[in-house]
Amino acid sequence: MSNLKELTWEHHKEAERQEFVKVLMSGNIHPEFYATYLWQQHMKYDLLEALVSVTGKTHHIEDIFRKRYIMEDFMELWPHEDPLLRCLVHMHMLII
Repeated sequence: MSNLKELTWEHHKEAERQEFVKVLMSGNIHPEFYATYLWQQHMKYDLLEALVSVTGKTHHIEDIFRKRYIMEDFMELWPHEDPLLRCLVHMHMLII
């Protein structure tokens, strides 16, 4: 049986051909667009990390948890001063 890299190679190459990925990898992405991307990533990591935590199998893998760092980057880049969003994000930061 093929390994994971071989099995996912075509999907990986297709993802690299997407316009968003090209802009992201170029280093020329607008900070607000990157912040939006980070917010979406945070939502995914929030769910994944919660699911892993429920299993109780987090011993020795805490270093791979990313959601806190993603949120910190988002907060640094997000230019809007929406008080409700800031409040919600701050409350969420206290939880994580």
